[in-house]
Amino acid sequence: MQLIAEEVLRGLLPAEVIAALEDFGAERVGAILIRGLPLPDRLPPTPVFTGVVDDGDLALLDLTTLGLLSIARIRPVAYRYENHGRIFRNVLALEHARGQKSSQGDAELAPHADNFRGNFEHEVIGAPRSLMPKVLAFQGVRNEDENGNAVPTNLLPVAAILDRLDAATCAALQKEEFTLKPVASNLGLERNSVALLSATVPARAPHRYLRYNGTSGQIVPETAGAKLALEALDRAVIAAAKEHTIPVNVGAGDFFAFGNYVNLHSRPAFVPSPYPERARWLRRIFGTQNLDAGAFVDRERAPFLLE
Repeated sequence: MQLIAEEVLRGLLPAEVIAALEDFGAERVGAILIRGLPLPDRLPPTPVFTGVVDDGDLALLDLTTLGLLSIARIRPVAYRYENHGRIFRNVLALEHARGQKSSQGDAELAPHADNFRGNFEHEVIGAPRSLMPKVLAFQGVRNEDENGNAVPTNLLPVAAILDRLDAATCAALQKEEFTLKPVASNLGLERNSVALLSATVPARAPHRYLRYNGTSGQIVPETAGAKLALEALDRAVIAAAKEHTIPVNVGAGDFFAFGNYVNLHSRPAFVPSPYPERARWLRRIFGTQNLDAGAFVDRERAPFLLE
């Protein structure tokens, strides 16, 4: 189905858009934003009470997302412990999750990488383990707060953070001396003795990859050296965010994808619209470029579902 969607889109999209998607897939750029893609004629209200919707109502939207990712050679993945194993997650403010730090809450989300407890793709080849998604993509359904303003997704390039770290700190961050705690929105287990910075620069990558979550308590240093390195990293993230944060308003019909290893993202706190027909609603999907990476629940029956 994804390949069929790709074939259709290749016949409809301008050559420059296809080239931009291919550049994104090759890591020549860290993010891509495409505006004004088609939406279904009739969209359901934002599911603020349940968080779920009949996926058939969003088939056009979802197939467009899958086709765009396919052009970039990105395959969708989901996680057994998160979002009930579904590929698409509805990013919105649930009525019963007000004040929560979650993609389905409305509190501020500090700069972070999603599912950051997993391994980078190049680390798990031949040794199936938990996989950190390489790509996040959002498709906009609607995006309004209480006052009708868009709620931005803020992007922070990892390069701007690494530029503020000295060699000794980077070396300390490459040591497997950190414990990573699961976030509020999933049921995963904590992971011990993990490095925050990749030991190598993978082929095609612009720099080392980073796993990070700026929410207090998500990363616990296991040694005195790790504690100092984490404190330096926290300061670098705060300083870089002041100068290099890129706010992206993902509106209706917009597609926004970025590298989860080379960017952190965040969201300000907001007051949700009281009207479900206007309330913020994005569709999120994780992606990988290596289906041999990671531990799958059942490759035969659910080839997209990771442990």
